[in-house]
Amino acid sequence: MLVSVYMPYDADENFIEFMEYLGKIQNVVDEFDGNKVIFVGDFNANINKRFGKDHKQFTIENNLSICDIEYLGADSNNFTFLSESHGSTSWIDHVVSTQSACHLLSDFSIC
Repeated sequence: MLVSVYMPYDADENFIEFMEYLGKIQNVVDEFDGNKVIFVGDFNANINKRFGKDHKQFTIENNLSICDIEYLGADSNNFTFLSESHGSTSWIDHVVSTQSACHLLSDFSIC
């Protein structure tokens, strides 16, 4: 199963909503227990910031893989968001899967 994701951006006022969306992802994982499920999209979760840390903990607790990070490496210079006005970049879009589905994904690149 392939699921498209769009999560709220990392800000204090969005924390409850962000956690509610993780709950919805949890429901899909529970419903399709042991099956191949891939979540792709804008998690708005930079692994080094608050939502990203919560996202990472969620994946660990649910035996999920953040496949793009695993394949490309968290320390790479990759980014999926560019703020020209702030002169900054971040890696907030991800591919998350159940353990049984991650091996189906063989190539990752960010263009």
